[in-house]
Amino acid sequence: MAVVPLTDTESCNSYWKSCIQNNLIYWHTFLPDHSADISALDQEHETIVKAILYGLKLEPAWADAYGLIVTMADFMERRGYWDMWHMVLHQAQTAASQNHDEVGRVMLSALSARLNHRQGNFSEMVRDYRRTIRLARRSNDVFNEARACTNLGYFYVEQGHWYRAEVLCCHALHLFEQLDSDHGKAHTENHLGMLRVRQNRLAQGQVHLTRAYEIWQKMGDDYGMMLACINLSALFNEQERPGEALPWLEEAVRRAKAIGEEAWLGTILMNMSNSFRLAGNFSEAESHLWQASVIFHRHSDKLGQAMTLDNLGLLAYAQGNSVEGSQYLTRAIEAWQALNHGYNEIRAMSYLVEGKLAEKNDEEADFWLTQAEHRLDQLNGPTTQDHKPLHSKLAELRRSLNTRPRK
Repeated sequence: MAVVPLTDTESCNSYWKSCIQNNLIYWHTFLPDHSADISALDQEHETIVKAILYGLKLEPAWADAYGLIVTMADFMERRGYWDMWHMVLHQAQTAASQNHDEVGRVMLSALSARLNHRQGNFSEMVRDYRRTIRLARRSNDVFNEARACTNLGYFYVEQGHWYRAEVLCCHALHLFEQLDSDHGKAHTENHLGMLRVRQNRLAQGQVHLTRAYEIWQKMGDDYGMMLACINLSALFNEQERPGEALPWLEEAVRRAKAIGEEAWLGTILMNMSNSFRLAGNFSEAESHLWQASVIFHRHSDKLGQAMTLDNLGLLAYAQGNSVEGSQYLTRAIEAWQALNHGYNEIRAMSYLVEGKLAEKNDEEADFWLTQAEHRLDQLNGPTTQDHKPLHSKLAELRRSLNTRPRK
């Protein structure tokens, strides 16, 4: 074996660079044989990340480092290694710019947006998706333009900005149909399905969600089918049909475990808790909700933590514990405010109003209802069609409060 003298700086640097590149090549050969071996990837992910970070500092290693990032992205997201992956993507975007890799910039911007969504970093996520759309159009990358549009549209579904969501998702679906991309069409049908559920157009929502499930089923895509199962369960829970929601959630659990999806498992367990609560099985509801809470806290999932507080409040009220229910929902409102998530903030306020009305505490019910009405006016104005179901619900609560006999 050749020996490199430590005093020979040029030879040492050359040797070090070759080690970095050889290490990247090794991991490129390792991953195809172990892509389904979750335990092996769990064991090696930190070493792979170190190899990527060294590669990002070396211009000739850029292509290999970038390739590993794209290959590892789904695993790192699904297993919840978010903080570590955030650092990798940040450094990779700088390296892509330095290497004038426009294709890489588009992909890394999209991956950064997706990760920020999981982490609840919503302003950063919107910034990333807008940049992705701009870069994709400049590069004539129609697929990533469409993917960014549908994912940003789904965020606007969650935020209650339904007109924006529909424009983005319909544009994305048109592009995916031009590309004949089943993957893209399935995701967009899934997003449109949840848009219709939020708009209380439940029959249309079921059509879109079923269509998404069937496309993913044909593709053999466990991750996609898991997403469709989660949203179909939400559709049935929305209609207070927990018996029809639970089989979808049981399938979602099976598919999540099959692909090593840790983060979404929290949402699945939370939805199962909702189903059990609606069915009156409060012990199972509480058990599943605390399991979900553990997962959300493990991954610092701020969105999941806020939803947990919502559901702990609803569960406490369902069991007649109004003090605990009020405390949880007040904390939920604060959590949604911290996330600047106006739509869910108002929903949490409406749950609290319902609880106060059930307690016959009209003064506090009026206080929280006034807060909700004011917040809804701030969010999009009183005449917007985006929040029609929320307007209707608050109006119904106001009528209920105004027609109660005064003490």
